Amino acid sequence: MIDLSTSASETHHHLRLNREFRSDLQWWALFAPGWNGINLLFPALQAMPQITVWSDTSGAWGFGACTTQAWFHCWPDSWSQVNITAKELLPIVLASTIWGPQWSGHTIKFRCDNQAIVSCLASWRSREPLVMHLLRGLALLAMQFSFNFKAMHLPGKENVAADALSRDNLSVFFAQMPHVPQAPTTMVQELEQLFLHQQPDRLSTTWKQVFSNFLQQVSLTPQLRPTQ
Repeated sequence: MIDLSTSASETHHHLRLNREFRSDLQWWALFAPGWNGINLLFPALQAMPQITVWSDTSGAWGFGACTTQAWFHCWPDSWSQVNITAKELLPIVLASTIWGPQWSGHTIKFRCDNQAIVSCLASWRSREPLVMHLLRGLALLAMQFSFNFKAMHLPGKENVAADALSRDNLSVFFAQMPHVPQAPTTMVQELEQLFLHQQPDRLSTTWKQVFSNFLQQVSLTPQLRPTQ
């Protein structure tokens, strides 16, 4: 919305509302009904316990993300031709969707070996429309589940566990993370429809309905202890 407004040289000039503007507007339409009207930002979360999420994407197989207590990995065929920045951001958004209900009141540290993703998460800007869709989704999840986050770059040679997940090398992964469960976190059907089987489109009526159904489902799920 701000980007479009600054494109006018004079305040009285008319502007044609573009897709990006409408996507931002839809973000607020999805967020506002569930907002308690008290606080939009979470300064108190800075002092709360932090949870670390490692993620990675590999062109050789897929993507994955993990904490010290949970993990997942997969690769949808529909994303095979998507640009690498969106591919690297996808597991972070999925992690927030899967584990977000457990993160209320916590600050999440996303560790990623892609500097472009770290920059996008810091600036909330990208020239890639799909990346912006994912960033809007991440912001909505953070507000919905009341967690804060920051992204930190991690050299690729140190991102061993997430790299192993992205290459479907579970023996290396379990050697690095011996205390995680043997089974990955299960993705609900709505989550697969939201992000895996098709590229997210907040302006799609179907996508909005599936997202609303997903939020309703997780709101009825008993809260578990935070995943570290």
